[in-house]
Amino acid sequence: MRMNAKMLFRIAVIAGAVTYVAYWFLPYTYGYLDTFTGSLLSYGGHDAVFVGPELFHNVIFVAWLVAAVGLLLFRKLARSLFLILVVTTMALSPLYGLSVETAGGATLISIANMADGVVLALAYFSPVKNEFY
Repeated sequence: MRMNAKMLFRIAVIAGAVTYVAYWFLPYTYGYLDTFTGSLLSYGGHDAVFVGPELFHNVIFVAWLVAAVGLLLFRKLARSLFLILVVTTMALSPLYGLSVETAGGATLISIANMADGVVLALAYFSPVKNEFY
């Protein structure tokens, strides 16, 4: 079976959303880590220039999920929202300070970031761009 761009787009959106949700809830598993690893993870955010309130991060998370649903429905507004979210989080990323991740967390966020790239490439530079309304 040959995969078309529309199917690949949907797979990338779902893969990105699933890994992003898994990454979001990953800290709830930290209680099972040994004390030393837990103390190392506490250094995440050290020397941050921008420390957004928890509400800010929650709004970004919900907006990301809303954008993902909209992308699956091929809504132009969702495509624009997704682009804004990717650019905003990339722009703020250097301001968040030291990043300390578990191997699982690093893997999940890497997959999510790659999926985001595929989604943006297909949404703007492939025949999929004509599906949005």
